[in-house]
Amino acid sequence: MKNTMTKIRGIGYLFWHTRHMLYHLLLGTVWVWMVKDQLGIYGPNFLFISLLGSIFPDFEHLLFFFTYGQRDAYTKQIKGYISHGDWRVLIRFIEQGHKYNTKLRYHNIYAIFGLTGITTLLFATHAYSGFIFTGAMVIHYLFDILDDLASLGRLNKNWFRWGTGKLKSDASIWKYLDKTIPRR
Repeated sequence: MKNTMTKIRGIGYLFWHTRHMLYHLLLGTVWVWMVKDQLGIYGPNFLFISLLGSIFPDFEHLLFFFTYGQRDAYTKQIKGYISHGDWRVLIRFIEQGHKYNTKLRYHNIYAIFGLTGITTLLFATHAYSGFIFTGAMVIHYLFDILDDLASLGRLNKNWFRWGTGKLKSDASIWKYLDKTIPRR
């Protein structure tokens, strides 16, 4: 019984600290509902396409981790948690730290403008699956901007970066965040 309760608490912990991703999925659901309600456009796969589009931009975090950000202090900190099996600390670190990762290439306003243009073009050409997918991506990025304003009180510098240009980030932020995470 005690083992079962521990697992249930662990799942609750996971859901609570990954709620940001759940918000993206909720917004993807709202997006497809709005398109159906306001434009009368619906297909059997549109919900799935919208949910996929609503989380697709966050695959850039994995791309960063496994490719161009392998040597970054943020990645090294995460690898340390994984190698030691500190899963709860890892979840909290990513939850709090991903806002300070200013080296993501596509989390910027230029990607939003480009995707908005593509979304409009796809709608005009009646390519509704693409319209749903890219529209969900735009909503994802807009939510991230609002989340930055709410949690940081300002926009992350990454939003104004063009392409692969390097932004300086203070590696000490990761050590500070590590110290603020309670270990139980």
